[in-house]
Amino acid sequence: MKKVYLMLTKSSTPISLVINLFTRDRYTHSSCSLQPDLKPIYSIGRRFTFLPWPAGFKTEPLDKNFWFYHRYARVGVYSLELSDQGYEKMKEYIARQEELKPTFSYMGIVNCAFHKARHYQNKMFCSQFVAEALKASGEVEISKDTSLFHPIDIMNLANTKEVFSGRIWQLNEFINKQNGRFE
Repeated sequence: MKKVYLMLTKSSTPISLVINLFTRDRYTHSSCSLQPDLKPIYSIGRRFTFLPWPAGFKTEPLDKNFWFYHRYARVGVYSLELSDQGYEKMKEYIARQEELKPTFSYMGIVNCAFHKARHYQNKMFCSQFVAEALKASGEVEISKDTSLFHPIDIMNLANTKEVFSGRIWQLNEFINKQNGRFE
């Protein structure tokens, strides 16, 4: 068995504030990592720290770039156990996305806000990406269309275990004190 890590956040960016206006959820962004030190974290989001465009597949270091400037953002980290085979399938899915480099689906989040399931070729948003990655493992039951997934839905998946809750700067300190691991 291996663990994957799901990171949910809420920053003070305009897009996060708009998403929160519609959802009123605790978190507005999601990412995933295959490593207990959260290096790297995979997601779909802004590619540059201060610009919301362009956006697409990316890795997010916790101590640099975007998260350095949003170190007071709310964060929750959840772990989920997968079999070795499920872990490898999820890893392969992420590697395929890294090659395909999907772009951010702005229309996808609009459709999601109005509860309209819609998939766009080589475009997705953060929680859709994480839901698709978990679904690719073949071991996580996704109860609704991934294009309707919100970050909060990821938090509520069966067998997820909260391993951290706080702010980004606190998460960095926690990981450093734990020798770079949640285990």
